[in-house]
Amino acid sequence: MRFRRMVAGAAAVLALGAMSACGSSDSSGDDGGKTPDAAGQSSPEAGGGTSLSAGLPSAATMADIETFVAGRTTCTGMHLEPKNSEEESVGSEWGIKERGVCYNAKKMSIRLLSIDHMKTFQARAQQRGGGYLVGKDFAVYSSTVETRQDLKKSGLLHLFCRDTGGIPTGFEQAPAEVDGCVLTNYID
Repeated sequence: MRFRRMVAGAAAVLALGAMSACGSSDSSGDDGGKTPDAAGQSSPEAGGGTSLSAGLPSAATMADIETFVAGRTTCTGMHLEPKNSEEESVGSEWGIKERGVCYNAKKMSIRLLSIDHMKTFQARAQQRGGGYLVGKDFAVYSSTVETRQDLKKSGLLHLFCRDTGGIPTGFEQAPAEVDGCVLTNYID
């Protein structure tokens, strides 16, 4: 009788140990410098990854872009706005597939851009002075500091098209797809 209790107890301990190990990765918690974002994509954590632009987040649809942004900052009232004569527009001239706008907590617009051709987009953005936050296949623009800071740890990179001497030391830089611009994790 005593032997049966010991065997049952040992079996219970082993079962609990096996169940607690299910679904876990190694004990260090290291996931290769990537964490899933709100859209279910992988994005590099600050300082993670071997190449700054290799782990850019991706969002295939406007709904994915809205989810990505809304997971990090306020983004309400998203609607499509294909053209704005003073800003970027949908079409081959800008390399933009779809353009939407949502609003932050201060009711300031955040432009959400689904990009068809990143090099074309970056060339046009350079003519406007850059300032866009870019992913693999989308870009976001906000003129408010709060929104840009909220997106800082999202894995998006700043398309910086000014004198790169304006990027403080310690921030990474990678070549953009157009000369005269860099991608950086420095978001001003």
